[in-house]
Amino acid sequence: MRARLARSSRVKGVVLVGAGVVLLSPDALWVRLLAMDYWTVLFWRGVCTSIGYLVLARVMSARTATDPQRSVRSRVMIGALSVAGNVCFVGAVTHTTAAQTLVILASSPLLAALLTAGLGLERIDRRTWISAAIVVPCIAAIVVRPGAASLSAGDVFAMVGAVALAALLVVIRHSGTADVVPSLAFGGALTAVVAAPFASVLALSASDMLVLVFGFGITLPLSLGLITRGPRYLAAPEVGLILLLETVLGPLLVWLALGEQPTARVALAGLVIVVTLALVSLASLRAERLPATE
Repeated sequence: MRARLARSSRVKGVVLVGAGVVLLSPDALWVRLLAMDYWTVLFWRGVCTSIGYLVLARVMSARTATDPQRSVRSRVMIGALSVAGNVCFVGAVTHTTAAQTLVILASSPLLAALLTAGLGLERIDRRTWISAAIVVPCIAAIVVRPGAASLSAGDVFAMVGAVALAALLVVIRHSGTADVVPSLAFGGALTAVVAAPFASVLALSASDMLVLVFGFGITLPLSLGLITRGPRYLAAPEVGLILLLETVLGPLLVWLALGEQPTARVALAGLVIVVTLALVSLASLRAERLPATE
């Protein structure tokens, strides 16, 4: 009976996180479909996600006791880092391919582990160091083009975005803030404030409105709500494994919709990165389950 309940909970976790990843995967495509300049996309992304996150926070109604002073400080940091993430994600998708952007962003959990170790917050195991030795050269192979004098703007946006997302993961993990959704709503509002002076706010078509409301206002916050529920039923390495699907599904959707194909170099490096991170997650999951079976 207990084993059956455990299987049922695990299936529920897989369904929740899987559905969240499916909803999250078109994020790069939504940005590409908008007939707007960079700052206008950023402004409306901020507005719509902020509203969506506020609605989600209302529905989820998390009420967990935390240190008020520490919580306020952490929420401000989460909001600021989410602004950086929004700025860099839209910039990367605008200036380079979706595949290149998502492959680089897939390294964020690994960067978060390295950042955690650098700050002395946690020790990381040998598997993480080995994966870093594989993933970092692969990212370098993606962004350093033969014959190019400098990195492209899209690559810079993607790398800074990966660092910002890694820092966000570290703050969330060590902040003691139980519910990050209100902080992300604040980050969306702050993103809109930053972009507003440069945006053509009223430059909207009917198709743009549809993408903004459905893509940024509904599916993006909903995907977060589903993904954040997953760890209640799944181990962290399993959640990480499922999240890697976005690195595959995101570029695939852009390719099917817009015909944008990744280069062989990006595809090969991306494959190595995804396989490496998947193997690390599987090894971590096995290590977690071994004590339970002994």
